This record gives sequence, structure tokens and C-alpha cells, in this order.
Amino acid sequence: MKKISLLLAVLACCFAFAACGMNSTATKNYTTIAEEFTEKMYDGDYEGAMAYISDEYADNLNADALQEISDGTVKAYGSFVGISGIAQTDMDSYITAMNLENYYPSGTDDFIVYYEGVSFEKGEMGIYFLFDDETREICGITVCGTEEIVQ
Repeated sequence: MKKISLLLAVLACCFAFAACGMNSTATKNYTTIAEEFTEKMYDGDYEGAMAYISDEYADNLNADALQEISDGTVKAYGSFVGISGIAQTDMDSYITAMNLENYYPSGTDDFIVYYEGVSFEKGEMGIYFLFDDETREICGITVCGTEEIVQ
């Protein structure tokens, strides 16, 4: 009986440790992280969205700033509908799309970059996510419009 109790206790501890790591960005793929971040932000869970942000980037971006981004895009584009797609892109494409040639030299591969299309009632916008490859945390976000707003 003691062996069974001990075995159950060990299994319970293993399950608890595994469950603790389930929300860790280190175990999730980039697509999942970007989708969960966006859904939390547009659901108003700004602190929850901040869990995906690297500590260094959190010095520049906080929950209040996420609320401003969310409120601003909802005001311009209408209610959040969902994520229309996400794909990995390369750093050079991001630099060119955002006209950041003066800030990043060509051939910079400092980050893993994903582009996510986000649908709203009145149009689409995009979010570029820059990820730290080691921690899988978000270390940069750029929000950009992709279509004219339907009035």
C-alpha cells in the first residue's frame, strides 16, 4: 500500500511540474505564441499578453501600452474578428516593409520574424512579431495597417 501511495505521489508531482511548464513560451511554437498574445490583447487581458513579452522589451512596452494599441485599432477598424493568418518571414523583408533600413543593416538575422494578419469588422491590419530564438519570447511588435478601412 505504501508503494502505491508513493507511486501516486510521484506521478502527481510529475503531472504538477509538467502542468507548470505548459504556459511557458519556451515549449510553444511561434505561431501559437503570436496567436495567444493577440487573442489575449484583444480580449482585454493585457497582463496575460505581457507574459509573452521578454523582460527587456517589457521595459518599453507595458500593459497600458497594449491597451492603447488595442483601443486604437478597435476604434479605427471596429471589433476584433480573429486572426486571418500567420507566417514566418525573414528579417530583411521586415526591414524593407517597415522602412527600417537606417536602423538595421542588411543581412541582420537577430530575430525570428512572424507576420500575423488580424481581421476586424472594418478591415485588416498586420502585426510583425520579433522573437528571441532562445527564449521564444516576444522582443518586438510592429502594428501596421494592410487595407483601407471600410466606412
